[in-house]
Amino acid sequence: TLESGLQLQEVNVTLDPDTADPDCLKISKDQKSITGVTGWSHKSSVLGCQMFSSGRHFWDVIVGGTRGWNVGVTTKPVNFKNVLVETREWQVSECGGDYMALSPSKCCTLVLSERPTRIRIFLNCEGGQVSFFDAKTAALLHTFSDASLVGETLLPYFYLGAGPCMTLL
Repeated sequence: TLESGLQLQEVNVTLDPDTADPDCLKISKDQKSITGVTGWSHKSSVLGCQMFSSGRHFWDVIVGGTRGWNVGVTTKPVNFKNVLVETREWQVSECGGDYMALSPSKCCTLVLSERPTRIRIFLNCEGGQVSFFDAKTAALLHTFSDASLVGETLLPYFYLGAGPCMTLL
């Protein structure tokens, strides 16, 4: 289930505009939604302002009818302008109607019974787990169990192609 009996802290994630390329992504004034500007680019990612190194946390992302997105967590980069080169990510993505689970050591296709519109991301820092749920149906999409997550400082990670919009709740 979504809650699975663990003590979880719901997080009000906001986007960090300093980690986004303004030529690729437009961030709303309240820092809760992003719109893709230029299409597929390695610079079309943005991080959340919140950092986690302990505890169990969750947040929701509305992807709606959006195509071309990735959501998940990433390790804290040394240089926030070079996120993809300096970090490791654990994420679920959609591209052209296909869904994938991606991590530093694993890439697998997800077979989903329906297209998710709201993704819930659960992070268990001490347990070294990141889980993704369809928040509407409570269906588990994927769980990464990775000991290398333990002891890391992790941040919410978002990637978006051109045109679509993604909103954080």
